[in-house]
Amino acid sequence: MKLIRLALLLASAAPVWAGLNSAVIVLPVENLRAAPAVTLVQPADYLCAILTLRTTAKDPDRQSAAMRESLQRITATIEKSPRFQLHQGAVRFAASNNFLYSSKAGSGPVSLQTSLRILCPLQGNPDVFEAMRQLRRFIGTLAPAEDTELSVASISLAVTDPEQYRARLLALIADQSRTIQQNFGAHTVIIDGLQNPVVVRQIDDSNVELYVDYQLSANVETR
Repeated sequence: MKLIRLALLLASAAPVWAGLNSAVIVLPVENLRAAPAVTLVQPADYLCAILTLRTTAKDPDRQSAAMRESLQRITATIEKSPRFQLHQGAVRFAASNNFLYSSKAGSGPVSLQTSLRILCPLQGNPDVFEAMRQLRRFIGTLAPAEDTELSVASISLAVTDPEQYRARLLALIADQSRTIQQNFGAHTVIIDGLQNPVVVRQIDDSNVELYVDYQLSANVETR
C-alpha cells in the first residue's frame, strides 16, 4: 500500500512539466586517463545548474500538493525568462532526472524529491563568470511553495549532443591512421574503441575537450 501511495504522488506531480529544452546534453566528467591524440576543443554550449527540490511536509497529500505547486511556480518563472531554460531532455554523466524518494529506515516520513536542470546559454557571452553570476541571481528569484526546499546541487559546463561530432572525430582518426602508415610504413593499423561514446571533458573555465576513447596500434616492420 505504501508503494502504491508513492506512485500516486509521483503521478500527481509529473504533469506540470512543460517542454522548454529537450536536447540531449552531456556534463563533463573527471577522467584521470590521458586523452587520445585526436580531440576537439571548443567552448561549452551552456552552464547547467542542477537544483534539488524536496518536500518538508509530513503528510503525503501535502507533499504532493506542495511539490506540484513548486514545480508550477518554477516552470512559470523560467518560461518567462528570455535567457534561461528548463532542461528535460536526456543527460549523461549527471544525476537522474527521475523523481526520487528517500528516508531513513524506520524513522520519519518519506520525503518527495526531484532534481531540475536550468540551462544558461553561453553563445555570445564569453565571460563565463558573469554568466554564472547571472544564473545564480536568477535561481535566487525562484520561489517554491511552502513545505518545500530548493537548493543548488552543482553548476557545470554542458554540451549539446556530443555525438554530432562523431563523424568529424572519426575522420581525424582516419587521417592519423593514414599518416602513420605513410610515415612509418606500417603494414597494418588496428583501431579499437571507435564504438565508444563521445566523451566530454572540461579543460578550463569555458572550454571542453571532446574525443572518442580509442586505441591505435600499428604493425611496423623493423630492419
